[in-house]
Amino acid sequence: NTLAYDSHTLLGIPPLYGGYEYTPLAINSRSEVMLKDKHNEALLLMPRILTENAGFSATLSDTSWANYSVIPDMRFVAPYEKINGSKVQGRHATKFKVEYGVDDPSSDLPSVIRRNLIFFSLFKMCPSAVRPIVYYKGTYLKGEDTFNMDELFNGYAHLHYLSELTSATAQTDSFLMITNETTHTGETVSFYDLLGLEPMSYKNSKGYDVNTIALCALAEWFNYLKQNEVYDNTRIVVVSDHGMGRSSEALIPFQEAFLAHGKNKAMYNSLLLYKDFYSAGEIQTDMTFMTTADVPTLVLEGIVESPINPFTSNLVDNVSKESGVFVSTDNLFMPHHSKSEYIFTVPDDSWYHVKDNIFIDSNWTQEVPR
Repeated sequence: NTLAYDSHTLLGIPPLYGGYEYTPLAINSRSEVMLKDKHNEALLLMPRILTENAGFSATLSDTSWANYSVIPDMRFVAPYEKINGSKVQGRHATKFKVEYGVDDPSSDLPSVIRRNLIFFSLFKMCPSAVRPIVYYKGTYLKGEDTFNMDELFNGYAHLHYLSELTSATAQTDSFLMITNETTHTGETVSFYDLLGLEPMSYKNSKGYDVNTIALCALAEWFNYLKQNEVYDNTRIVVVSDHGMGRSSEALIPFQEAFLAHGKNKAMYNSLLLYKDFYSAGEIQTDMTFMTTADVPTLVLEGIVESPINPFTSNLVDNVSKESGVFVSTDNLFMPHHSKSEYIFTVPDDSWYHVKDNIFIDSNWTQEVPR
């Protein structure tokens, strides 16, 4: 019963990292501050509070739309000595393909370079209007399938090698904010048999495979934390900035799955998993109404008393969700899609007020925020 604030990352990420002051509606209420700056504020809220008030060090990896750059510009953390920024996405994909014998031409770097040099020449010869077709997301006409599989491996290898990328030797409390896009493509990947999980249960369910391999990779990392005796004293939050909603199974819990604009509610149903310090036992399902903006309060609870947003001097809490929240159903997924650099230009008919149980139709109301 967890709600996201948009079906795209651009509007969905700020509340996840920054809480209720960074929902799309709250961001628009601060119309004197540029969107890029408010986005960076949201990314920095938890690490700043923990490093400045609780003696933590902080490491951020691949934070979505950092500095409003498609490839995260991690230089936005530079002013903060105790906050480190890194880019890991894609750096271990070739290693993974070679190690597991993935039959993919992109693992042969020299061949890729030779091919792309030829297509780059064609790219330079083409009129500007045709260049995006030749370039095609950096694949140079390889096509969507190749792009998606490359994107998948860029993300999955990051999770697969987490035990090599992390250590249990820090002398101070540590905050890790890891962004990963393994599940973003929704690819069907069971034929790679990456984890020996054969057969996967719902092979025809779009998105099942990528979610399965991502969660299994995290489970392996959690085992690593246990082996190094840091699992119990680690608080863990696993959360998605929006849902996928591409399979019929994802729509089953909803009475009427589709909204006025044709989007389905499952795209606003985020995953939210939470393990507190020293908690143990069987996994439990909690149907309490949550939103992705609850993450900062979950992370900070019991560590920093009455945490204050260092950018606005306001209390970080989740009181505002008690009367419901507003989500955007518009298709603003790139910074240039907004007609303003200061607010998200969401049309009046693209707002929904949502409260309590997201699986009940009457709790979704199309209305203009006041």
